Amino acid sequence: KSAYDLSEQCLSLAQRLHDPLLLLGAHMELGATQFCVGDFTEARSHLEQAIALHEPQSQRPHAFLHGQDFGVSARARVSHVMWFLGYPDQAIVRSLEAVALATELSHPFTMAYARIFAAVLYQLCSNHRAAQEHAEAAIRIAADQGFRLWSVAGKVLRGWAVAEQGQPDGIAEMNQGLATWRTGG
Repeated sequence: KSAYDLSEQCLSLAQRLHDPLLLLGAHMELGATQFCVGDFTEARSHLEQAIALHEPQSQRPHAFLHGQDFGVSARARVSHVMWFLGYPDQAIVRSLEAVALATELSHPFTMAYARIFAAVLYQLCSNHRAAQEHAEAAIRIAADQGFRLWSVAGKVLRGWAVAEQGQPDGIAEMNQGLATWRTGG
């Protein structure tokens, strides 16, 4: 089955069970799936529904159970959706919400996730300094926690930002990060 079919099944099950946390997760996954196939309008709809269902304090323990906070993830993802729909200001607002909420929840994986998504958004906006700041924050969290994926992604993004600011060592950092990524690191 496709990711879309599985996400649809999750949504159907969550609706039958009337479980808000399952609904939040299903909408988040459907939004992510729709984003990946370029259906930004549908992705936005599902991600905004996930955000509406998010209750940070009562759902906080689920971030530790599931590995990330779904409300932060939905905000981070919808920031990219908003960019591609042509709303860069709204994209930045959602991204900053994701980073602030992740910081408030103090869940390291979610914090690194939000920072990487912010760095990518600022890369899309050609804001080199902001992209670098978010990438470096993600790298610090990743180093402290051993999150290799976010460390590598952060280094690629930081390398891009540094290179765009005229520093040639950024290209070497990007190449090193990409090589690590390709080898499964």
